[in-house]
Amino acid sequence: EIYTLSLHDALPIWFSYPCIAICVNGEYAVVNYFGNAEGEVWLSYNEDNRKEVTFSAGGDEWTPDISAVIRLEAMFSCIMEFLLTCNRPSCIQWKKL
Repeated sequence: EIYTLSLHDALPIWFSYPCIAICVNGEYAVVNYFGNAEGEVWLSYNEDNRKEVTFSAGGDEWTPDISAVIRLEAMFSCIMEFLLTCNRPSCIQWKKL
């Protein structure tokens, strides 16, 4: 099943489950994993991060909890694993939302 989402009157974004959404700022990232339409949502988790990072998504600024911020290397590993398995990647830790 394919869903559509429109952000700030922008072009619609088409997606299906499972999917991941990524915000990047410099050498930092935050990853969301959406497992299904019933609300299975996970957020990247990194208990070692001590840096507050603000991300921009659709013109809105968002500053997640510092424990959600991961390094770019971990984000790239996450993308590769997701593309290969279509499952929630096991190469990083997650927090269930």
